[in-house]
Amino acid sequence: MNELQRLSYLEAMGVDNYTPRLRLPGALASQQCVLPVIKLAVDNTVANGTATEGIGLASPAVAMQTDPAVRLAVGSASAASNGAAAAKQALLGAAPAAAAKAIEDLGAKTTLRGGVNKQDIPHFSLSIIRGSNVLILDDGMTGDVDPSEYLQLLTNLLYAVGAGKQQLTIDSFVWPMAKNSHIDQSETAARQALQAFLGNQVERVSSTIVLILGDTPAHYLSEQAIAKGEWVEHPLLPVKLLRSHSVRSMLSDPRIKSVVWQDLQPLYQLFNKR
Repeated sequence: MNELQRLSYLEAMGVDNYTPRLRLPGALASQQCVLPVIKLAVDNTVANGTATEGIGLASPAVAMQTDPAVRLAVGSASAASNGAAAAKQALLGAAPAAAAKAIEDLGAKTTLRGGVNKQDIPHFSLSIIRGSNVLILDDGMTGDVDPSEYLQLLTNLLYAVGAGKQQLTIDSFVWPMAKNSHIDQSETAARQALQAFLGNQVERVSSTIVLILGDTPAHYLSEQAIAKGEWVEHPLLPVKLLRSHSVRSMLSDPRIKSVVWQDLQPLYQLFNKR
């Protein structure tokens, strides 16, 4: 099945959008549907510049040489775009190569579902670190960071605040999840997906404590600012958030470790009261 066929089937079933937000344990990795190549056939009236309906609109002069699902999807995209009228004029009399280029340019300028332009889609990656009694969301382990050094710093930090010896496991949350213009990839969708992902992770570690290390996870977990060094209740999940600086900042500037230690004093007091 190609991508346009999949979208056509979803539309026939009345489903606006479908994409897995989480990979279930033991499930096979999802396979991305391939977008088919659209071949255009332009008749003489188009080649000569005679007035006709534009490509993707109802026109007997221009035919999509592919399956019905492709014709439906391309026609819907052209009708939905604000620049359909201008695109029609630009495509009149276009040669096949020029017409294909114009369609590509038009698709790049159209607005995604939810009113979000491609340029407005947020791109970020977070590290999700699970311990025995605490969950950590960090700005992300970049390529210039040694993974063993990264995890060792977190292990030492948790031990220092009284969380005990930890066997840490690390996962990642990447946004956008799929390169598909038919999927809502806005900041609001990113917040919802991250909150759903966090809820699943909290259940796995049976923890009500979440450390937020860095600015990116703090921004996408709450629309309200999360102050550093203070307990904050999550508005939707039964967890307490405590924010400080990212692991990468501590590795690049050891002086930040003392600031993080101060920020984590509420956690230190919690663990040492037990």
